[in-house]
Order: sequence, then structure tokens, then C-alpha cells
Amino acid sequence: MPLKISDLVNGWNAFQFALDQGTTFWGHMIVDNACLREALVPQHPDLLKSGLGQFAADINVAALTSDPELLELSLSCSSSNLAKISSVDYQGYYTGYDENGNTLTTDWHGFTKAGQATGHLGSVTIAKVAEGTATTPRLIWNTWMLPAQKEIAARAILHFRGLTNLVYLTAASTKLEIPQRKNAAVSLFTSLDLPHPFWSRDKRKLRATIDLNIDPAKIERAELHVNAWTGGPGTVTNYFTLNGHFFSVAEGSRHELIYSQLPVDPQILKRGRNQIELLSDTEHHGVELLLPGPCLMVRFKTD
Repeated sequence: MPLKISDLVNGWNAFQFALDQGTTFWGHMIVDNACLREALVPQHPDLLKSGLGQFAADINVAALTSDPELLELSLSCSSSNLAKISSVDYQGYYTGYDENGNTLTTDWHGFTKAGQATGHLGSVTIAKVAEGTATTPRLIWNTWMLPAQKEIAARAILHFRGLTNLVYLTAASTKLEIPQRKNAAVSLFTSLDLPHPFWSRDKRKLRATIDLNIDPAKIERAELHVNAWTGGPGTVTNYFTLNGHFFSVAEGSRHELIYSQLPVDPQILKRGRNQIELLSDTEHHGVELLLPGPCLMVRFKTD
């Protein structure tokens, strides 16, 4: 959400959030973490003080010749600048599961939780070594479980040694592509009958279905994606099930957001309606499933 500089004051800034899609009680969305990101002008005093006045870096992306579904992400910067970096968070822009809950499936994916990146492509830590000997941080982006698509992109967020709140965001590497597979395809299957809200407490069982229009025998791999709020299942052990099989998506009762990406045995899936059940017997909050709700990402044979 872009802000005008005039919206801010020098000192404490207070923020209030409201989320409403038809009700004003607990629903499908929640703001779990928020941060204020400010872009500093070149030669800003904080950059000069930190020795980053001339800092620059770019992201490189290359498909591996051994497997075009694997993209190697790396940084391009001088050895002196590389020695200042403590870690790198890689982000991807693509169409996939909306794990950050902003209602966009085509987006920069990932979010921060307690200041740490999660749901992103991955992070690489750079060991502190003598200048000129640091290894360029590389990460393999495995697109095997994403739909074929054009116009994807990647970028990197760089963290510096001894600087907690100062980061560097590279320009995006664009015009990338996840090619069509020769004998396979990947699709995201959502639920069209989510309860409103999808929140169980006091032994109130809720159900939703995900329809699959493919033969499970053709499924090569399946993943369950869920965003859950952990108010607690109480004494219920198998509080979340898919076709009667339990999946651990909201452990504990710490009242926090948990994003889960779990493998699913294709043998438990059905062509047609696949039923999800949620049950908590807590007196108070219980377990809440946030938008976009539980989804299945499925790779299947097309020949």
C-alpha cells in the first residue's frame, strides 16, 4: 500500500487496519505482521554512514541446461560489496497460491513473519570471510510445481552485516518463463464453497470441497496449501482432514498465522469432490482458515 511522504511524521507513526468482506467479526483475512518500507534517496546520510553510498547489485537468472524447470538465481556485485552482505532473500513474481493473503494469485510471492521472510523462493546466508573470498549466493528455483506461464520475474532483498533495518532491493529480472511441459501440466485447484467464515470452535464442524477434474492415477505429485490462524483445536486430534486423512496445518494455540505447503499422497484424492473438514472444541477462538482457503497444486500426466 503506497503512502505519501506527507502521511508520515518524524517520530512515532501509528497505523490502524480494518478488513471487511461483508462481516465485521472474525472472517477470512487478518493482518498478522506489518512493516513500513522507506526507499532512501541516493547518497542519503544513513547510506553514507554505513558505507553503502556507492552500493549496487543485480540479480542473474539462468535456466539449467540439465532441466529447464530449474532456474539458478545469483547475484552480480563487486567483491567489496559482496563482503558487506549477510544474507539474501530471493522473491519470485508468478501465478500461484496466494500465500500472503492479498487476494492476488499473480504477484510477488512471500511475506515476513516476525521480521523473517517466509513463503518466498528461499534465503541464502553468506559466511563472514575476508574481503574478496566470499562466495556469490546462489539458489535453485524449482518451478516443477507451478503452472506453465510467461512473464515471471525474480528479485533479491539483501541484508547487511551489523545493519538490522537497512536492506537493498535489486531490480527485477523479467521476461522469464516456465515452459509448457511435453507430457505433463500443473494446475491449482481451489474450493468454491468455503464457509463464511471458515472458523471452527465449540465443536462446530465445517466442511468445504475441492473438485478435481482429472484422474488421480495420472497425478505425479500433489501439494496442499493452507493459511491457518492458530487459536487451537482444543482436545481434537485430527482437527483438519482431507478425504478423512489428517494434515497438520495449525499446530499449537499461539494465535499466529501458519502457512503450510504439504505433500499429498495422490492415492487419497478423488476425481470430483474432495472433502475438507475442520473441527475445534475450544471455548474461544479455535482454528481459522484464511483466504484463499485450502488449495491443491497438482502435477499430472497429459499423454
